[in-house]
Amino acid sequence: MNCLAHAYRFLDDGHFAAGTCIPDWLGMIDRSVRVRKKSTAVFLENEALDPFTVSIATGIAQHLNDDDLFHGSRAFVESSLQAARMIGGFLDNESGHRTGFLGHIVVELLLDAEIERRNPGTIQEYYRVIGQVPPARLQSTINRIAARPTTEIGRFMERYLNERFLFDYLDDGRLLYRLNRIMGRVGLEPLPADIVLLMPEIRDLVDSRFDDLLQPVIQNGEPGLGQATVPSKA
Repeated sequence: MNCLAHAYRFLDDGHFAAGTCIPDWLGMIDRSVRVRKKSTAVFLENEALDPFTVSIATGIAQHLNDDDLFHGSRAFVESSLQAARMIGGFLDNESGHRTGFLGHIVVELLLDAEIERRNPGTIQEYYRVIGQVPPARLQSTINRIAARPTTEIGRFMERYLNERFLFDYLDDGRLLYRLNRIMGRVGLEPLPADIVLLMPEIRDLVDSRFDDLLQPVIQNGEPGLGQATVPSKA
């Protein structure tokens, strides 16, 4: 769900940046359509393929490797567990799948928000770059890599670029709206409105662990794309 954290270092290459978002986009479009490391590998650095296809495939591989490192990192495990406990305590000591899932998701979304807060204009540039990628070519490439095809990329990209919901992560009320959209999509009960009172505390948590959270992804730089740096704190 944290598209910006995957893509923000690569906004000089819109095709690659779009590739880093595809696993999350497919989760929003159709969870049965998946891109796997094994199926992506044959498209990497293949001189017989066009540069567009290679860039998209390499971006997908970047995302999948990012996720392995990020979700397995101590900083993410500790932060998502702490966020889950904070949420569970706010919801009358609720525990279980919903709070665990929420802890995971809210840390991801607020990491995107923190990238923008430290580097204003990053989200705007992200949408500008992504908006230049041809949806038809993107869909064709995805369908060559994924085990199952999709016909929804064009419609999804239109909505995605119009809604610009990454900006919603910067506002507690809009963040709650987006969280409840996710809750509905996965069949979980919505969160109460007053949980927005907890969001500043979780933002502070993500702020305090920001460098540690991003470091595994930073270290997963692609050869030839230069060394990425952690955004400085404003």
